[in-house]
Amino acid sequence: MTLQQLKSFFYLGLRETSDDSHFTDVQITGLFNQAINFIAALSNSTSDLVKVTTEENIGAYTLPPDNLLFQEAYFGDETIANKTYPLKIVTKKFLREIAPNWLDETSGNAGQPRYLVKLDRVTLYVHPRPNTEWAGKKVLLFYGYLPAQLATDSDTPDLPTIYHPLLTLYALYLAYDSLTNEKMSNKKFADFQIQYAMIKDVVDREADDTF
Repeated sequence: MTLQQLKSFFYLGLRETSDDSHFTDVQITGLFNQAINFIAALSNSTSDLVKVTTEENIGAYTLPPDNLLFQEAYFGDETIANKTYPLKIVTKKFLREIAPNWLDETSGNAGQPRYLVKLDRVTLYVHPRPNTEWAGKKVLLFYGYLPAQLATDSDTPDLPTIYHPLLTLYALYLAYDSLTNEKMSNKKFADFQIQYAMIKDVVDREADDTF
């Protein structure tokens, strides 16, 4: 579904036209970009793989700028059979509880990486930090990414097609909220929640069938 098609559904939902609307074209595009970001985070439906080569006694590494959520992580050498293993994705709070000295940068605190934590928006951290034996191997991270912004009417949302119908509902929720129409804003958000739950059920069942 293109941005132009999404706008057509948006005008229908508002009972307006492009020539007589409360919103400019640029504002409507902005509403849809907000909707895309929200649904990407809510559904965790975008996915990419980044490979990070580690260094001895170094725990922190830079993430791609479009990273949103960690999904799965592995460590090792993917070019050799059976030489990778899962990393456990944890919070800083969890790491602090099991290893109060996890930020200690002495070589004695290095070893075989077991945990992965997101330090900040653009930094991942492996614990323990790789020692000589494990340095040079890779963190293989599957992550949900922030989709590219829509700009032209021919652009298509970088989300699974099954989620595209939800974009108009969320954009309408935002639109009515900005117009301080609480009744319609609440209705559109309720419609969004119902349809999202139905779609997620379908997606989850398909995933279960796959396995």
